[in-house]
Amino acid sequence: MLFRRSVPTMQKAVVIGVLASLLLAACQVGSQNTPVPAANQPQAPVPVPTFTATPQPTATAAAEPVPTRAPVHTATPTPAATVEEDTNGPSTNRVSNLREGPGTGFPRAGWLEADTPVTPVARNQDGSWLALADGSWIWAPLVRNVPRNLPVADIIPEPPVQRVVSDPVADPVSSAETVATPNASPQTPTGGSPLSSDLPFAYGIQAHVIDVGTRKRRQILDAVQDLGFTWLKTQIRWEDFERTPGYYQFTSSRTELDALVADAGRRNIKLLLSVTATPRWARELNDDKFVAGYPKDPAALAGFIGELARRYCGKVAAIEVWNEQNYYVETGDRDMHGNDYLAVLIPASQAIRQHCPGMYIVSGALTPAASITGKSVDDFVYLEQMLAGGLAKYVDAVGAHPHGFNVPPHATWEEACAAIQATGNEFFNGPCDNPHHSWSFRSTMEGYRELLVRYGAGHLPIVPTEFGWPSFRNNADNIHAAYLYANDNSEDEQAEWTVQAFRMMEAWGWTGPAFLWNLNFRVVAPTTERALWGIVNNQWEPLPVYNALQQLTR
Repeated sequence: MLFRRSVPTMQKAVVIGVLASLLLAACQVGSQNTPVPAANQPQAPVPVPTFTATPQPTATAAAEPVPTRAPVHTATPTPAATVEEDTNGPSTNRVSNLREGPGTGFPRAGWLEADTPVTPVARNQDGSWLALADGSWIWAPLVRNVPRNLPVADIIPEPPVQRVVSDPVADPVSSAETVATPNASPQTPTGGSPLSSDLPFAYGIQAHVIDVGTRKRRQILDAVQDLGFTWLKTQIRWEDFERTPGYYQFTSSRTELDALVADAGRRNIKLLLSVTATPRWARELNDDKFVAGYPKDPAALAGFIGELARRYCGKVAAIEVWNEQNYYVETGDRDMHGNDYLAVLIPASQAIRQHCPGMYIVSGALTPAASITGKSVDDFVYLEQMLAGGLAKYVDAVGAHPHGFNVPPHATWEEACAAIQATGNEFFNGPCDNPHHSWSFRSTMEGYRELLVRYGAGHLPIVPTEFGWPSFRNNADNIHAAYLYANDNSEDEQAEWTVQAFRMMEAWGWTGPAFLWNLNFRVVAPTTERALWGIVNNQWEPLPVYNALQQLTR
């Protein structure tokens, strides 16, 4: 999603509303064929606008069994104790990790879903960790109704000599660790074996961190660290950084990119810079200046991205080349095709590899969308076009925007209608009215994976550079009607589904760093639709999703 200063929010909402209507009409008339990995082709759905794009395509991937739950450690049983139990009994209050000892330095021994009964039998000296009857340990704040007279355990494991870091970037083994998918049906995407990629799964988040000032920038970085995340994505609008050809504004008080890179580096936070939005001097004379727009000469973009790579080599981890290029609003191109993107990508990729061979190149993430003439191209069609044109030779990872709408992450597009009837569809019924993969986080990811494997690009990780679930609470009441599906999602569901999605991606083994959309748009753009996905309110107070994510590595 873009944080646009150039297009008023309501104007964008009107454009998106019109697009949604066109998509509905197209779905009723019939849509362009979509390559679907499975035998059954679902009906093309009505793409409902989310971030900067329009959602909708289709795919069902062949599957393997979901990884089984990691075995619970039993090597160091704690002697049972006679304790007082509360009437309701102890149980987990959210999805919770189990550990082999009392601390996050111990390896994980499994995990439990929210509201799972547990049997604490002892505690550590300060009561911050509880020993369970099966020998595993759990952080005490994750358990409700804890017995009041638990004894100190007779045997408390010694902390490991070398701390086992739960962050998969620091500990590549964890990216392949078997983790069960909460509530998922017994299928997992094609090619479920972990990749040997050096760009493994990790926890990331997107924030608006440009042009915010020193204090707010450091507040954002504090939050990333407080969450226990190791990656941060921010959008780099080329039009803001090269207003005049060859004159780069990386140090100005307006952009502050040098300062961000330095501050993130001191905290060991890896940066993904997502480049989009051509400056006017580099665009076709008569193109639509109300949209982001491709450059008339791809060499101009390559020059800018090459300078980013040269200046920040060894300091910025990855660059995403463009954003949602299968959508007119992001390219200004009415006749969108994957080859058009490759014409822009290839010179940029060559420039990055020339100036900084170690910097990761991520393809611009597509928006899940149906094919609507002059508006959008089905993302499965567009991805296949890119792959057929040689995409895999020019990138280190494939970007994705698997949005969730009001559908839980474990539900495939086939299961989405039943899922929202159970969780809530008062405001939005798209998955029932127009079944399609784009309503489903899981089906979008599975479909991309199947296409990569089909085209011999299964070695490339998929990097969700934007995903998440909106919630309408704690927000302004003037959000455009196109985003009312957010009203179907409670803040607790937003928290639960986000945690589930992160765990699913870690378990799959073929997902790179995953970036939640977003950290702080309730602060910087509180009256826009972008705020619906924020995880802190406009006073920087954590919402339930923030608190849930904070416990992911506990």
